[in-house]
Amino acid sequence: MKKSVICLLIALLAFGTSLSQIHSAHAAENEFVFTVSGNGATVTGYSGTDVNVVIPATLGGEAVTSLGRSAFDTYVTGKSKLTGVAIPNTVNQIQTYAFRYNSLTSIDLPDSLLTIGSSAFENNPLTNVVFPDSVTSIGNYSFYMNSLTSIKLSENLKTINGGAFDTNHITKLVIPAGVTKVDSSSFYNNSLTSVTVLGAATSFGTGVFAGNPGNLKLFGISNSPAATYAANNGHTFVDGTTLFQAVATAKAYLNNHFPGTGIGQLPANAYSDLTAAYDAAMAYIDGIGNATVASDLAAAAIPVTAAISVFEGQIIRAGNPAALGTALTEAVQALTGHSVGTNAGQASEGARSALQTAIDAARQIFNQAANYRQDELDVAVAQLNAAMDTFTAAIIPAGDPTALGNALANAQQAMAAYPEGANVGQTSSETRIALQTAINAALQILQNAGQYSQSQLDAAVSSLSSAIQAFNAAVIGPGNPMALGATITVAQQAMADHPQGSGVGQTSAGDRVTLRTAIDTAQPIWDNAGDYTQSQLDAAVSSLSSAIQAFNAAVIGPGNPMALGATITVAQQAMADHPQGSGVGQTSAGDRVTLRTAIDTAQLIRDNAGDYTQSQLDAAISALNAAITAFQQAIVPAGDSSMLNTRLTNAGMALTAHPEGSGVGQASASDRSALQAAINAAQAIADDALNQTQAQLDDAVADLEAATATFEAVIIQAGDATDLEHLLVDATQTLAGHPEGLGVGQASAGDRGALQAAISAAQAIADDALNQTQAQLDDAVADLEAATATFEAVIIQAGDATDLEHLLVDATQTLAGHPEGLGVGQASASDR
Repeated sequence: MKKSVICLLIALLAFGTSLSQIHSAHAAENEFVFTVSGNGATVTGYSGTDVNVVIPATLGGEAVTSLGRSAFDTYVTGKSKLTGVAIPNTVNQIQTYAFRYNSLTSIDLPDSLLTIGSSAFENNPLTNVVFPDSVTSIGNYSFYMNSLTSIKLSENLKTINGGAFDTNHITKLVIPAGVTKVDSSSFYNNSLTSVTVLGAATSFGTGVFAGNPGNLKLFGISNSPAATYAANNGHTFVDGTTLFQAVATAKAYLNNHFPGTGIGQLPANAYSDLTAAYDAAMAYIDGIGNATVASDLAAAAIPVTAAISVFEGQIIRAGNPAALGTALTEAVQALTGHSVGTNAGQASEGARSALQTAIDAARQIFNQAANYRQDELDVAVAQLNAAMDTFTAAIIPAGDPTALGNALANAQQAMAAYPEGANVGQTSSETRIALQTAINAALQILQNAGQYSQSQLDAAVSSLSSAIQAFNAAVIGPGNPMALGATITVAQQAMADHPQGSGVGQTSAGDRVTLRTAIDTAQPIWDNAGDYTQSQLDAAVSSLSSAIQAFNAAVIGPGNPMALGATITVAQQAMADHPQGSGVGQTSAGDRVTLRTAIDTAQLIRDNAGDYTQSQLDAAISALNAAITAFQQAIVPAGDSSMLNTRLTNAGMALTAHPEGSGVGQASASDRSALQAAINAAQAIADDALNQTQAQLDDAVADLEAATATFEAVIIQAGDATDLEHLLVDATQTLAGHPEGLGVGQASAGDRGALQAAISAAQAIADDALNQTQAQLDDAVADLEAATATFEAVIIQAGDATDLEHLLVDATQTLAGHPEGLGVGQASASDR
C-alpha cells in the first residue's frame, strides 16, 4: 500500500512538471547564441530571462542538433537558474556543462539524443530520468549531485563514464546488456541495495558502487565481470544467468522473426506469446530488489524459456537452393560461352534472350531462396534445365582449322630461327612477345576450333600471318658507330684540359680514373663496331657522355663567400644587440671575447675568399654559426610569468566569487582587503615580468598562493541539509500513507493540514539550503520531527476483534451440529 501511494505521488509530481513545461516560454531566436555548421545548429548560450525555456527546433534556418558547452550553465555566471526546459527532437548531443547548476526537477530527453557530455546536468534537483533508447554514452559526472531516486537506462547504451551518477539517492538499478563499460565511481554515494547487470561482458572501473549501503546485492551472469567485481568489492552476488540469457535470446528472436506465413516467420499467436513472456520477464527484472534470491530468478526464467522453445518450433524454414545454384552456374556458363552471332559456338539473339530470361527468373528465386520452400525451388530447377536444353540445341557448329594449323607451324619456325637478344640476327623481347601472343591466340582458337566458324578461323590465319611478317621485319641489323667515335674524342680532350690536382680547374685522381675507365670501355666497342647493334652503340655513347658530364662537374672551382659575409653581419649584430652585463638581454665578458675571436677568424677567410673552395667557406660558416648559437644561449633570459598570471586569475576569481558579507560563501571586508593587497602586489610584478628574474617571479607566486589559501580558509560555509532532506521524504510518506478520514490508519483534515504546513516550511528551508547555516537546518529538523511525531500520535488505530472471532466459531459449530431435517436435533431450511 505504501509503495503504491509513493508511486502515485511520483506520477502526480511528473504530471505537474509536464504542465510547467507545457507553459514554458517560447524564447525568441535572438535570445539564443548559436553557431551553424554542416551538421546543423549548435546552441552555445542563452541571453533570455525566462526560467522555463522551450529550445526551438531550428535556428538560423538549420536544425538544432547540439546543445553546446556551458550553453545554459549558471555556475559563477550570475544567470537565473532554469526550472524547466523543453529540448526539441532534433538534438543528438548535449555537451559538457550544458545545464550545470540549474534548478531542473525533471527533464524529457528527446528520442534523437545520442550522447550526454561531462557534467551536463551537474547540481540540479532532478529526481527521475528516463533515457531514450537512442542514447549510447553518458559522460563523466553528467548527473553529479542531483536528487535522483530512480533512472531507466537506454537499451542501446554502451558507456557510463566516471562519476556519471555520483552523489544521488538511487535505490535500485538495471544495467542493460549492451553496456560495455561502467567507469569508476559512476554510482558513488547513492542508496543502492540492488544492481542488476544483464550483460555478460559489462566491465567495471574502481569504486563504481562505493558509498552505497553495505547490503548491496549484484544480480548478474555467472563468471562475468559483474561477478568478479562483486567478489572483489565485498558485495553479495546473485546468479541470474538463466533468466538474463533467456531474455537476451527472446529479444533477438522477436527482432528477427515476425508474424506471417513466409520463411523465417511464424504464427501471430506464437509471436504474441513470446512477447508477453519477454515483457513479463523484463517487468520482473525491473522489480528485482534486495530481497530477491537466485531461486526467484530461476523461477522467473521458466515461462520465457518455455515460450522460446515453442517460438523456435514454429519458425517456418526455407528449402535448400544448392541444386538451383548449380543449375544457374551451368546456365550462365553456357550463355557466356556462346555469344550472340551467326558463327560457330554462337547463338541467335532470340535463343540467348530466352535463356537469359530463364536465368533471371531463376536468379531472382535463388537470391531470395530464404523465402522459398523446397518444392518451389525444385520447380525452378526443372524450368531452368528445360531452357538450357533448348539453348544448347540452337548453338551454331564450327569450321575447318587445317590452314590455321599450318600458319601456327610457320610462326613457331620463325620464333626458333630468330632467338631473343640484342645482337644482329636476333629479336627483342617485345617483338618475340608480340609474335608469341599472336601464336597463343591462334593456338587457343585451334585448340577450341569446334567453337569457331570458318570465317573466324580464316581471320585468325590472316592475323597470325601479319604477326609473322612484323616479326621478320624486326630482326636486328648492325648500327652506325660515328657518334661513339666523336664522344671518345671529346672525353680524351677533357682529360687533357683538366689535369690532376686540388686547384681551380683541376680534378682528383679518382675522377680521372673514372673517366679513363669509361674511355677504355668505349674504345673496344668502337674498334669492333660491326658486332654491335645501334641500341648497343647508343648505350655506349650515353654511358661515356654521362662519365664526361660527371668529370666536368667534378672540376674544382672557387667558392661563393656571400653566405659567410651574411653570417659575419649576423654575428656583429648579436654583439651590438647584447652588450656586456648581468641584466636581462646582456652577456658576460668571456662570452663576448669568444664570439669576437670567431668573427675575426671568419673575416680573415672572407677577405681572401678567392683562395678558398666552397667546402672551406661552408666550414667557416658552420664554425661561426656555432659561435653565434653559443653566444645567444648565454644571453641572460627573463623569467616565465605564466604561473604568476594563472595564480592572479585564480585569486581574482576567488575574490569575485566571495563578496563582502556574513552570509554563506561571503567573507569579511578585512579578509577581502588582505587578498586584494596581495593581488595588487603580484600584479605589479607581473606587469614588469620582462625585467624580473625567475626567482623574483617564483617568490611572487608563493606570496599570492599563501594569501589566496588564507582567504579561502575564512569563507563562511553552508550547513549540511542531508538530515532535513531525508526527514522531508519520511514526513511526506507518512502524510501520504494516512489520508483524511475516520477509518483505521486515517487522520483528520486539521491534523493533516498541520503536518503539511510543517513539511512546506521545512521544504522552503531545504530548497534554500545553500544559504542556511547548520544551526538553522538543525532547527528545521527538530520542528519537522516534532510535527511528524504529533501527527503519528493522532492516527486512528484498529479495534480488537477477538470477541467477534470467538462468537463466529460458536455460531459455525451450532449450524454444523444441527443439519436440515425434521428429526430431533435438526432444523428447517429457512431457519438454517
